[in-house]
Amino acid sequence: MPVSIIFFRILIATFIILLINDGFFNAYYPGNLFYLLIAAYLTCWPTRGSVIRQNFFLLCILLFSILLLQFLFMQSLHDRALDIVIGVFVGTMCQLLWPINLAAEFSKSMRLVLQELAEYLRVQIIFCTENNAEHLLEKKIALEKLLLSGWKIYPEWIYQRGFNPGLRAGFRFFLVHVDQIIELLIVNDEQLRREQPPIAKHLQAKMVQAMEGNHQLLMLLMNYFEHKKLSETQTDFAEDINNLEQELWQILPNNLELLDLSPHFLLLIALVRNIKDIRNGLLKLISALPKSG
Repeated sequence: MPVSIIFFRILIATFIILLINDGFFNAYYPGNLFYLLIAAYLTCWPTRGSVIRQNFFLLCILLFSILLLQFLFMQSLHDRALDIVIGVFVGTMCQLLWPINLAAEFSKSMRLVLQELAEYLRVQIIFCTENNAEHLLEKKIALEKLLLSGWKIYPEWIYQRGFNPGLRAGFRFFLVHVDQIIELLIVNDEQLRREQPPIAKHLQAKMVQAMEGNHQLLMLLMNYFEHKKLSETQTDFAEDINNLEQELWQILPNNLELLDLSPHFLLLIALVRNIKDIRNGLLKLISALPKSG
């Protein structure tokens, strides 16, 4: 969530409230600063749906609260109700004048996340041919830092209570699948580094080809979030996975009971399965994108 915009709203609302409560306006309206600020601050925060409707509900709740407090504290009900109305009005105007484009913020965050995933997958592809684990570790650390960045980059704010219900389902669907892909890439990294002896050349070539297909899908997603348009491609994203599985079955022992005696074969099966699961997750994300930006 763009916290800077929220703080800017609060700053402007505070300035307006202080202007209303002091100086020239104070002669005509002796308001209570506490009630003015509370009402304004509450309405400056992002709403669940329509700004006007949600803030109207908030206004009703605050007015009802003032009515209940009337029985506990001796105060002017009319003046405090006017404080609440003015505070809600100021906060609502700040929301309308400085809106938060959640779709744009989500797209910006996802571009950075997908870029990091694409770079991480690229070094895994290079590792399959060059067996250089140094870059793998660097990219893994960079990815973990991004995931720990909280609201700064990774869009964790969509899981927060009160998030816009009209956008919640689509955003969460996308982020849940991205989380699964991240987990699979990290597992793939560990399995690639554990794989001994070296992968057979024919299987390695098919594996690299399938991973290149996954990398291409990541780039398609990045391009969509940058240009709001899904690029057309003639690539068959099923054939390379089928070829990889066929190549794997050719090198496995005929007697499947022998697999338990060979950690090497079990690890190869797990690698192929991870690559296939990453492909399925990416295809789900592609298919869920709107046809036009």
